[in-house]
Amino acid sequence: MKGLLIFILLICTAKPVYCQKITTPYDTVQYEQLFVKSKNNKTGATLLLVAGAGLCVLGASTFEIHFSNDDSRNTASYILVGTSTAMVLTSIPLFSRAGKLRRKALKLQKTGAN
Repeated sequence: MKGLLIFILLICTAKPVYCQKITTPYDTVQYEQLFVKSKNNKTGATLLLVAGAGLCVLGASTFEIHFSNDDSRNTASYILVGTSTAMVLTSIPLFSRAGKLRRKALKLQKTGAN
């Protein structure tokens, strides 16, 4: 029993010694790297937005207006418009993340930490 108690006590005291130090993102990432990440996110978001808008225009231009219940001729148009909508909606979080990274980099740059 005494040996078990000593063993548990050693484990409890040894755990804090070998734990990883918790750091904030400001400590580990340089502001130049944050600017690069922001630029890459913004480039990807712009690419998705422009490609989505182009596919939407393409899908809308190939849409055939007819007055029957058969929509099989417009299947490709529906697919293009649906895909373009998904691409445009996917670009929104990327723009948001790029802005957040840029603000974080500017805040870090103003503090002078490097």
